[in-house]
Amino acid sequence: MLEERHFNLTELREKISDSITGIFRQFKFIKPVQEKVENALYLLSTEQTAYSDSLSTIRKFYNQSPEHQSALFQILDAMDPKRIESILNQIFAVMDTPEWLIVLREDFINLREKKVAGKMVLPMKNLNATFKEYFSKIFNFQYFNTRVCNLQNTSVKLLKYIAEKEGVHPSAHWWSFENRLNSPDRIILSIEHFKMPSIPLVYIEIAFSRGLIRNIESVIGSKRGTIDVSKANTAIFYSINTTFKGLQGIGAGRKMIIRAKEFLKKNYPQISRFATLSPVPEFRSYLETVLDTQDHDFFLHGQDINENREHQFFTEKEIREIRQELKSEDFELTGMLKTVLEKKKWYGNPVFRRNMKSPLKNLLLYYLKDEKRHDRKTGLHTNAAFDPVENFHLSNGAYIGGINFCANVSPRGVEESFGFMVNYIYDEKKMDANKLRYSAGEVIIKI
Repeated sequence: MLEERHFNLTELREKISDSITGIFRQFKFIKPVQEKVENALYLLSTEQTAYSDSLSTIRKFYNQSPEHQSALFQILDAMDPKRIESILNQIFAVMDTPEWLIVLREDFINLREKKVAGKMVLPMKNLNATFKEYFSKIFNFQYFNTRVCNLQNTSVKLLKYIAEKEGVHPSAHWWSFENRLNSPDRIILSIEHFKMPSIPLVYIEIAFSRGLIRNIESVIGSKRGTIDVSKANTAIFYSINTTFKGLQGIGAGRKMIIRAKEFLKKNYPQISRFATLSPVPEFRSYLETVLDTQDHDFFLHGQDINENREHQFFTEKEIREIRQELKSEDFELTGMLKTVLEKKKWYGNPVFRRNMKSPLKNLLLYYLKDEKRHDRKTGLHTNAAFDPVENFHLSNGAYIGGINFCANVSPRGVEESFGFMVNYIYDEKKMDANKLRYSAGEVIIKI
């Protein structure tokens, strides 16, 4: 057994040496560094090392340049997944925190998106898969703490960090974000790794209400009202943000929603409904593609809109009144739509606002219900919704419970979705059944 183990370690050493030699030659690194890196990686992967010395060698090499980062990732990618995991484990053990691991994965993701030394970085699928699997293990429920983030128990520095990471409804000023924290009917929850206390990995912003909230101004507007939380029956999740790019793809948002519901059930027993007020980030881009081009992979085409069979999108009255307001009868429906939607603040015109509401809602319903993602390998449509936010919530067991016109007429809201927002409802008793129905291709809509 000892001889076999020794042989395996010798073979491992040779593989690491061969891999490093080829990659160092590619980047034209000097020879003396090679042996140090080779020794450090070998020792880390076999758990036979003075951990801090080996890790110090690797970090010193890694921090020199993007070329050195790319080289290290390529060396790791050439290793067996079990050896890669051993190295990641050693990094975690030595540093007693996963923080540098997050940095490594974020750098890895960024490197795969650009050129290094004038060349596109290799896909490194082996390392990518190992990173994702390993992160799913160490960033799991048993390692998480839930925190209520407010002005009483959280430093201003940390709250400002949270405000900076807000990507759904960013605030132009700190005081406007602080206003969200000063109301008892608004809370922010975060989850933290127990080895990274006071550093939120993902956080969720929640508004309490009676019934659904259908307009974002009612949540974060300067003139919004407040309610007595004891009389609230609904929790609205209106913003979920992951604070580190290195955590993407491991279900951090899903885990945050699960923890949030657990917290609310325990601390706010009067809450009987969990819902979202969510953006539709791809809708405008989608509709403009349908209106402007024929050569695309969506199911809906401009000709379908022009034919308007059985008044699928427009009624005759809506068409007539819009054309009268435009003072032209020459437009096909696609041209009419484009002309209206290109007007700045078209929704402020009473005629357009009244007559565009149902057609745009019908088009959004088609988008949510019928447009699907493509499989990257086969190019075929999958059962997953095209819209990323919709796919996230439906795959977690929610259903579509509200489609809201002019719900976000901020510049960003209009730019993303012509101002539409969607309520996704999490019915505790039907979530598992909803997941199965969605996985089979069904989009559940109850509006």
